[in-house]
Amino acid sequence: MSTSSAPDHRTTRLTALLYARLGRVLAAVGAITAVLLVPFLTMAPTESASTEPSGDVFTARDRIDDRFVSDVHATFVIVDHRGVDGQDGAGGDLLRAEPLAELLAANETVRNDPEIGPNLLRYYEDEVDADAVGIISLPELVDRELRTNGVDGLAAATDAEVKAVGATLIERYGERSDVLGISAQSTQDANGDWIVPAINYPVLAGTIQSPFASCVLWAEMPSTSDRSP
Repeated sequence: MSTSSAPDHRTTRLTALLYARLGRVLAAVGAITAVLLVPFLTMAPTESASTEPSGDVFTARDRIDDRFVSDVHATFVIVDHRGVDGQDGAGGDLLRAEPLAELLAANETVRNDPEIGPNLLRYYEDEVDADAVGIISLPELVDRELRTNGVDGLAAATDAEVKAVGATLIERYGERSDVLGISAQSTQDANGDWIVPAINYPVLAGTIQSPFASCVLWAEMPSTSDRSP
């Protein structure tokens, strides 16, 4: 003989109650549905959503874009140093006299190029308080700091002098300085000397007509070990 549990008995009673009042239940569901439909039918948006909404801020932005046109273009250069095992960036260190002097000479060649040079941007870099012609990067800053210290630039500097100046610049401007552009993989050895396997910096061309410069070109420069003297 089987018996019904209390929960089953309550379920049976609820089912019977709903069935007995089926008309009222359906009417209530219909009424609730109709009420919920009212906002969708009477409050529908009159226009589509836009990623460019109207407003004073957006109007001001559009006016700035129209009135202040920039003719500045940036080519971002990445330079790494081939390490002792012959692999790019593996054990390499750009923060030495020879590779920085070579890179400084290459930058100067770009400035003196009869086709490229006249198009380079002449500007003031306030972070390092220096005038620049197209390029300002770690080699230029190290060379300038060496001359301030009485050394006749990178060409006459020793690796130890370059290391000392490099540490001074990194401490002054910070490891993540955009002007220094040293690699995130840069480290300090047991003596506290910085090892910089790669740097990056922009070469700017054009003329400034506004504070807004657009970077339109990216390029990678071969490692210094691949360039002929």
